[in-house]
Amino acid sequence: MRALFTCHPTFSHFLPLTPIAHALAEAGHDVAFGTPDSLRPAVEAAGFRWVRAGVENDDPEMAAVRASILELRGFDLDRFIHEHSFGTIRPRRMVPDLLALAESWRPDLFVHDSRECGALIAAELLDSPHIKVEVSATGVLPRHTPMLYEPLQRVRTTFGLPARPIQALMDEYLVLAPFPASLNLLDAPIAPTTHYFRGLPADDTAGSLPAWIDAIDARPLVYVSMGTSFSGDRRREIFSKLLEGLGDIEAIDGYGKVTVASCHPKHNSRVIVQFLIP
Repeated sequence: MRALFTCHPTFSHFLPLTPIAHALAEAGHDVAFGTPDSLRPAVEAAGFRWVRAGVENDDPEMAAVRASILELRGFDLDRFIHEHSFGTIRPRRMVPDLLALAESWRPDLFVHDSRECGALIAAELLDSPHIKVEVSATGVLPRHTPMLYEPLQRVRTTFGLPARPIQALMDEYLVLAPFPASLNLLDAPIAPTTHYFRGLPADDTAGSLPAWIDAIDARPLVYVSMGTSFSGDRRREIFSKLLEGLGDIEAIDGYGKVTVASCHPKHNSRVIVQFLIP
């Protein structure tokens, strides 16, 4: 069987797919990842075949989206990201690449993260099954997924597909959740096709901590990880508020130094960094 994996081009969306991809490969199936070039190092470092698919982050359309994101907050920000990025530009640009790939390497199965919707449409056009993998431990808030309905319906129309309920399309086949069910928010919808499993990503044996970590004294170490989304375009604003909040705790030494950890989206590891409070 040939299984094609697709995901939103951030490490936090790629990582939950890797235990499933490893399991399929170990069972003798042919596995490939279709992603923009930005994820190629992570895909190949994990031992998988990479093929280019989807819009690159430096594409003019995505640059315009990022510029608008910086001006928005709260509900308006959520709606804009879902409607323009998750629901329109990325799936519209992903589908032609997946269809072109299918001409030479026809996948029997698509596996995609819960915010990569191009595989939904490509699988429908190719009459192939698809598996959705949840990437949010708390589930998807009820207000978020409906933001995708109209944009995805419009994208489907451009590929000649008739209208149908989008939620039913998303949950048509297996939904995999690699998180404990107890973490799901009480008001987050759970698809009837959901199956919970425990997936442990492979250790990064090449990763190492910086030398100064051994010099940390007995005070508590502040470890903060906000993933790739929160430490992206708004990192300066968010980290400034974070450091302001940490200013009076015992973890700060006499030189105003606080040790904080952040996820580095371009390298297959988490990086511990130090900040100096002015």
